[in-house]
Amino acid sequence: MILGIGLFGSLIPRAQAQPLTINPQQSQQSLDSHFAIFKDPSAKLSLHDVMAQPQRFKPSSGRNSLHIGYTQDTIWLKIILQSRQSLEHVLMFQYPYLDRIDLYEVVNHHLVKHQYSGFSVPPAQRALDDIHPAFLLNIPANQPVTLYLKAQATGSMTLDASMYSIDEFHRVSNQTLFFQLVFMGMAIALALYNFFLGTVLRQRVFLLYCGFISCFAIATMTATGVGGLYAWPLLGPVINYVVPCGYSIAVVWAVIFARYFLSLTNTAPRVDKVHQVMIVITAIMAGSTLFLPAQFGVKIMSLLGCSMAAFLAFCGFVGIHNKVPAARYYLLAWACLLLGSVLVSLRNTGLIASNFITVYGMEIGSAMEMLLLSFALAARFNELKRQKEFAQNKLLKALTAQEKLLEQRVSERTHELKLAKESLESMASHDSLTQIFNRLGLSNSYQRLKQEMPEETTQAIFLIDLDGFKPVNDQYGHAAGDVLLQTIAKRLKSICRPTDIVARLGGDEFVVLCLNIDKQDILLEFAKRLLRQIIAPIHLDCNIETKVGASIGVCLSSFKQHSFEQQLHLADQAMYHIKTYRNVDIAQKIAIDDQLTHRFLTLNHLSRTPADLITG
Repeated sequence: MILGIGLFGSLIPRAQAQPLTINPQQSQQSLDSHFAIFKDPSAKLSLHDVMAQPQRFKPSSGRNSLHIGYTQDTIWLKIILQSRQSLEHVLMFQYPYLDRIDLYEVVNHHLVKHQYSGFSVPPAQRALDDIHPAFLLNIPANQPVTLYLKAQATGSMTLDASMYSIDEFHRVSNQTLFFQLVFMGMAIALALYNFFLGTVLRQRVFLLYCGFISCFAIATMTATGVGGLYAWPLLGPVINYVVPCGYSIAVVWAVIFARYFLSLTNTAPRVDKVHQVMIVITAIMAGSTLFLPAQFGVKIMSLLGCSMAAFLAFCGFVGIHNKVPAARYYLLAWACLLLGSVLVSLRNTGLIASNFITVYGMEIGSAMEMLLLSFALAARFNELKRQKEFAQNKLLKALTAQEKLLEQRVSERTHELKLAKESLESMASHDSLTQIFNRLGLSNSYQRLKQEMPEETTQAIFLIDLDGFKPVNDQYGHAAGDVLLQTIAKRLKSICRPTDIVARLGGDEFVVLCLNIDKQDILLEFAKRLLRQIIAPIHLDCNIETKVGASIGVCLSSFKQHSFEQQLHLADQAMYHIKTYRNVDIAQKIAIDDQLTHRFLTLNHLSRTPADLITG
């Protein structure tokens, strides 16, 4: 390709443009008025084609002619450089938001070097590792070098460039990077501060502003090249969507923030309705930047920036008219930011020249906005503090006048709350029918004992299932069944020690928990006593006497060996043997060194089958 271009270029007459002599003593030199410009609407011409049409290049009239604005054309620039001595200089474009710039160095009509850089070029492939499109040039002594530059941009085509010495390039680059990092630090600090206030104070307005400044900072970091170079260098072409999407979403956050900050719902209901429509419109437009080509997204971004600037300023005047606290600070703060946005938008369209203020208008405006909005928040806090102090003084007077009455009411209320709390705790842990512990109360009592007692402490769990309760309930009614259950609960409590726990699991199942039982004869004797109490005749209402039987499953273990649920399960298994074989009234599982053994005790002389209990 290089040989082809060289052979073809040797047939082309030399351009009549005068070379620009680089002064080694001059650290910076503008190239704006020395470029020749050629627009390629097809975006398909190669260097070979461009070199064949030197007459298509038109001389630049200065910086304004290089501010082309939004265009899908490929722009070719041409410049001839020479120096009286060999030197290294850096050619750098001032505007970082340029997708790709290809630089071709041609000497004696031969291509000697091809470099490229730009916003969407991965950092590892750029000519120089910098946030701006920059190229290192080696200019030989007394030998003209023709540079052809091919520029493509999703956003505004702003092509003003300068030549820098190596030291000056590093100074300017570091200064620009420092400015961007300071701005990013302010944005991050403000976002975190508002997020903290919104979280602690639970006020939506701070979180909305946090959302605005976060999106704005991400978009700005990307547009200035810092994001693509340091934060997310591997996004590739997707990075072109970050800027329009980020700024457009930031506008949506700003519109929502203004509604709540200015309390439009309460102070200006009609304006608030219009504001809600604007929120929907901006949200739709911001969402469209995710799907439309990036070139259209950038135009939508600029349109939103200009139109919402006027609308939010109008809302600020409404807030001042309605005497909303801190509305003046709000208007001034947003005016600074929106003025910077307007300057950038006008610069992007090519209507105003490019300089430090128009290039970094949003950063400067947003930095001023951060400072002024902090005053707005301070004024808001001061107003809230004043209102709070006024309310406190008014309340203090009322409290002084009614102190005795309030103290009495507070005392009564405290006592009522205490009783209510005790009642609720009792209801939660006690069976409403029998007034003994329910399953939750039994479990809580077990856990309390487990914490208080040594883990080697033995305990026995007696799981009691009444035999013949359902026939009684069916024949005499639920009221009679309730009396029977209440009687059984009272009998169980009457033979238990103060340290024992009696509970009803539900239906006709009861549990007795006894501590410090480690002898089999004591355990079985206590089980007999329980069974005798249960099978004793029970007097119901209307002079009715009945009996019920019981199946008792027992688990003897310790806190260390098994959990409460495990012990209850083992006792249930023991009771299952009773239900299975029907000739056993008490079954026992003993946990000794994690080995389970079974014991059964038959008390046929104490209880009978459920059918006999009803009919006998």
